[in-house]
Amino acid sequence: MKDLEINHRMTNLEINHRLALAIGYPPEDVRVNQFNVEVWRGYELFKERLACWQKFNYRDADTIYPIAEHFKMMPSWFSPRGDWGVFMDSKWLHHTDPRTCIALAIIEAADRGIVEEVLGRGRTPNVFLARSVVEAIRSQKGTT
Repeated sequence: MKDLEINHRMTNLEINHRLALAIGYPPEDVRVNQFNVEVWRGYELFKERLACWQKFNYRDADTIYPIAEHFKMMPSWFSPRGDWGVFMDSKWLHHTDPRTCIALAIIEAADRGIVEEVLGRGRTPNVFLARSVVEAIRSQKGTT
């Protein structure tokens, strides 16, 4: 089984921008400035529907892991390689950071037009695995 060749040289800003578009935000609801990517996001407050620009950062666990569960792209740890992998389209995408691995896999799936196919795999989210990934990220706090 071959590994996917992905452009790992994108900046975090580029990854945030492309990921927001890949998960379905329309271009007019995504804005990029010198330091951040923001998305126009609705929320409910006291039973009223409101919306505002909110920072979008794939490196935030509260952002990336719900996306990974939705797209069924939770990463696996490869101890011999010392990196994380996401299985997609009968290939593995590897990266040393699980959040970046997820983001790049979703961007790649969107670029190839297979997001719906990936969602259709029918694999249920592995909550235990999701928790273990979040715990691994939290234990690396000093290195990120």
